[in-house]
Amino acid sequence: MNIQIFGTKKCNDTKKAERYFKERGIKFQFIDMKEKGMSKGEFLPVAQANGGMERLVVVLRLVVGLGQRTSTKKTKK
Repeated sequence: MNIQIFGTKKCNDTKKAERYFKERGIKFQFIDMKEKGMSKGEFLPVAQANGGMERLVVVLRLVVGLGQRTSTKKTKK
């Protein structure tokens, strides 16, 4: 079995996945989405395996930040 983790180095879910496989001695390959991204040939099978293009687009929107809260820090004058 060839396990690939697509994510970013700072993503907590990516870190959890890496820790899970490391603790169990399972080999995996990490692909940093900020450095490499996905080709169309890689993306389509992933989309199909995760419920189709529409569902994956919703998940990707949350992952890339459209679902994140904005900062409410006040700046000093």
